[in-house]
Amino acid sequence: MQTALALGLAGDVETALSDLDLGHWHGLRLKDVQLTAPDALQRWLDDPQAAPHGGESLQQMSARVGAWLDHGLPPGQWLAVTHPWVVRAALQHVLGGSLAMARRIDVLPLAELRLKWQGHWRLRID
Repeated sequence: MQTALALGLAGDVETALSDLDLGHWHGLRLKDVQLTAPDALQRWLDDPQAAPHGGESLQQMSARVGAWLDHGLPPGQWLAVTHPWVVRAALQHVLGGSLAMARRIDVLPLAELRLKWQGHWRLRID
């Protein structure tokens, strides 16, 4: 919401596009999780269904984003301002790839992803 406001945009909050729920890791730096819970972090990195932090797994978040893409949008043009993991999950869903593939995608601040519905989702590169 802060980014959208900074861009001069107004809109609704869509919970399906919320950031990955990292449970009790929320707000921690990766470096701190590596120091305090290295085994749990490795489990989370290796297994998309793991949620050792008590939040949601990558698989759960990916399913949430995919369901929204497939069923949550009425006809029209839409702009979503969201988080890097949500963008990765959307790409993974549209391209039919794995969560391992999604982990290899870097999403920079203020990056733009264009998707187009033509009976199925397509990645649009301008």
